Amino acid sequence: MTQAAQQLADGKEKVTQGFRELIQGAEDLLRSASSYSGEGADAVRAKLSTQVDKLKNAANTFETSASEKYRQLSESTDGYVREKPWQAVGIAAVTGVVVGALLARR
Repeated sequence: MTQAAQQLADGKEKVTQGFRELIQGAEDLLRSASSYSGEGADAVRAKLSTQVDKLKNAANTFETSASEKYRQLSESTDGYVREKPWQAVGIAAVTGVVVGALLARR
C-alpha cells in the first residue's frame, strides 16, 4: 500500500472512530436520562433517541461513502502509476521539492 493510500486509510479510521465515540456518548446520555421521570423527561428521551438513530444512520452512510471513495481513489491512483510510471515519479519529485521549499521558508 502506498503512503498516500495508508494516510487515507488512517484518516478514514480516525473519522469512523470519532463517529463511534460520538454515538456511544449519545447512547450513554440517553441511558442516564432514562432515570428521570415526568412528561418533560419522556419528551427529551424520545427526542434524544431519535437524534441517536439519525446519528447512527448518518455515520453508516458516511462510512459507506468514504469507503467507496477511498476504493475508487486507490484504484485510479494505482492505474495511473501503472500506466505512466515516469510521470508519477516526476509528479512526486516536484511535489517533494515544493513541500520542501515551503517547509524551509518557515
